[in-house]
Amino acid sequence: MSWPDLSEIKGISVHQREELSCAFEARIGALCGCPGAGKTFTTAAVIRHILGQYGPALVNVCAPTGKAAIRATRSLRANQVNVRATTIHSLLGCSFNSSGAMEFVHNSSNRLTAKYYFIDEA
Repeated sequence: MSWPDLSEIKGISVHQREELSCAFEARIGALCGCPGAGKTFTTAAVIRHILGQYGPALVNVCAPTGKAAIRATRSLRANQVNVRATTIHSLLGCSFNSSGAMEFVHNSSNRLTAKYYFIDEA
């Protein structure tokens, strides 16, 4: 699965499309910019497009902290994207083993199943 065709993403400006082009050059990309540059709006447009093409099972949105996940969820919903962001630890299934060491349910032996991951505030 690859990044969506930029010409199919509706509602973004030429500048936002150019920035996405840079972010989509590899399997992992970063969308950076100053506050108010339209990162959230652009990300919401991409997620909305992916949801329309493939449905919600292939998309995960997460953030480093609970507060950032709540803000991401609210921002996405304000842009008509009904996806709930979680913390990175929650997404990976953070737990503690019998010796008290932290481990993740999802790891190289038990991979996550989504194809698109959006990490906010990273």
